[in-house]
Amino acid sequence: LSDSSANYAKYQIPPGTTLPPTGYLVLDEAQFNPTPDNPGPTHFSFSSAKGDQVHLLTGQTGNPTPRTFVDKAEFGAALNGISFGLVPDADPSGRLWPNLKPTPGAQNAGPSFGPILISEILYHPDVPRDQDPNDLEFIELHNSGTRTISLRNWRLRGGIDFDFPDATSLGPGQCLVLLSFNPATPTNADKAALFEKTYGVKLQQAAPPTFLGGYSGSLSDLGERITLQMADEPPPEEPAYIPHPLHDELRYHTSAPWPHAKGTTHSLNRSQPLRYGNDPNAWSRLHPTPGRHGTPVPDTDADGLPDTWELQHFGDTNQTPDADPDADGLPNLVEFALASSPADPASLPAYATGLQSDTESYFTFTYTRRSATPGIQFVLETSGDLTTWEPAEAYLENAAPPTYNPDGTETLHLRDKRPVHQSPMRFLRLKVVSQ
Repeated sequence: LSDSSANYAKYQIPPGTTLPPTGYLVLDEAQFNPTPDNPGPTHFSFSSAKGDQVHLLTGQTGNPTPRTFVDKAEFGAALNGISFGLVPDADPSGRLWPNLKPTPGAQNAGPSFGPILISEILYHPDVPRDQDPNDLEFIELHNSGTRTISLRNWRLRGGIDFDFPDATSLGPGQCLVLLSFNPATPTNADKAALFEKTYGVKLQQAAPPTFLGGYSGSLSDLGERITLQMADEPPPEEPAYIPHPLHDELRYHTSAPWPHAKGTTHSLNRSQPLRYGNDPNAWSRLHPTPGRHGTPVPDTDADGLPDTWELQHFGDTNQTPDADPDADGLPNLVEFALASSPADPASLPAYATGLQSDTESYFTFTYTRRSATPGIQFVLETSGDLTTWEPAEAYLENAAPPTYNPDGTETLHLRDKRPVHQSPMRFLRLKVVSQ
């Protein structure tokens, strides 16, 4: 083990040490830095203020020279008492991230992040000809906690760089939107007007401002890493140095399993804020709402049907989720969830069944639904006799990646993992449930 590429032969794991499958080996500073007050030439420790690296190499008994590389880990600054662990745990492709608590010799406790969250980004806006696309990009932060947090010395790094002004703070439930330009600068008036017209917001607001800028860099249309770094106390030996531990992060991609937002004018919205920011399941593709994260879609009568949808199809909000005004056998809630028209009996949900063959034949089911519909649950159930039903989740797998459609819907391609010859009859039903 070593913390330096200039000398890989710093600490040799004792001969005879073994590591069983799925097992753990814990090495601590008492072994690789046994005399911290008077360290030897090969002793080392890790820097919590600036971050560090560790190299693992194979060796040979009686030979201090390392032979081959096995692994390398790099990590940034850390708060006192915080360990780093792979997320997902034990996944070679995982990201080393601050954990909820140290768990030496046991499974990792999971990632620690927030309460300030990267809550929405728009990286591929629809811009007029000759307009800089950066002018309509944005990053939204949301305080999901219960207290006001000062952002003094905080910063964003990655595809964009932004240092927060010293007086910036964010109260509980509040949002802060970062733009590529400073909306308070008079020479940016045209950019501000275009942003306001596009997203239906007002950039010039009473203090504290909701919209800040401008950051340097841009949000790549091919995928990007954005890290939110908090500020920690300077180390005693360097009182002018500000450590910047990780607070939240987003590494988005433009292909599955990430929601497909490229070329759709939609944003990535953190619809599941309790999930780690690098988890694609934490994000949904939605219409952009800069500065309004956590604001529910208006549903004044709380019937599960958004007001805008009811007004679009009926001109009022008096419909009920169980009504079937076009008499096609599908109630309003199902028509909404599956993106068909409730006022046109010829407009039906898009679905198909079929068989997929490789060494065996398998039943397939494809259907289209609205993506990112808070409060709507899609439940698939299976039966062999149309009488007794059970959840189908354990029997289904993706036959192909989801298709993300330009109209804000997604098409799922599923197949039953059981070959068709295993049962004489098999039925599948889809239920739409309002939560």
